[in-house]
Amino acid sequence: MDMYEQLFGPLSRSYCDYFLYLTIFNAIIFAFVILHGLYVLLFTKKRDSLAHVAFAGFQTFVSYFITRLLYSMCSGSLK
Repeated sequence: MDMYEQLFGPLSRSYCDYFLYLTIFNAIIFAFVILHGLYVLLFTKKRDSLAHVAFAGFQTFVSYFITRLLYSMCSGSLK
């Protein structure tokens, strides 16, 4: 039974910090994608790459939102 608890039991609250770090990382990447999109929009003549930047921005925002949601659920459930 001890091995079962080690493999499948709940982890400590300190593991919630990994979700916090991922949230911060995703927020930084999202900001870079937005800044790149603004650069493409304002300073380049290739508007076809703007669709790629918009798609990358959507993906990074969804990733940021999911990790933020998981961090909120993790920290809220272990109070």
